[in-house]
Amino acid sequence: MLAVVERTPYTSLVSISQHETFPFSDWVPAPSLKVRLYHDARLAEVVNWSGSQNPRPKYAYPNDNMHQPDEKAQWNRFLSEWLALAIRYGFAPTMPSVFVE
Repeated sequence: MLAVVERTPYTSLVSISQHETFPFSDWVPAPSLKVRLYHDARLAEVVNWSGSQNPRPKYAYPNDNMHQPDEKAQWNRFLSEWLALAIRYGFAPTMPSVFVE
């Protein structure tokens, strides 16, 4: 599901989730992200991941919350790979076959 949450002249905040057809929901929570789109820069960044908000660009490691040092980059990389997968295969119940090798 894709929904525009907020729109300003230079940015948009969109919610992206895959609940209806997520094939692994028995053991992995379905992805649910909020993404800030910067129109002029043609850039997107994940600002919320299932309730966790605004990660720092870099964390000291180890830390009390056990964040990974490059957690923000990992969130954005996941978004990139997830959208590429959705474009290529769609959000369909047959999706697990692309994960099995």
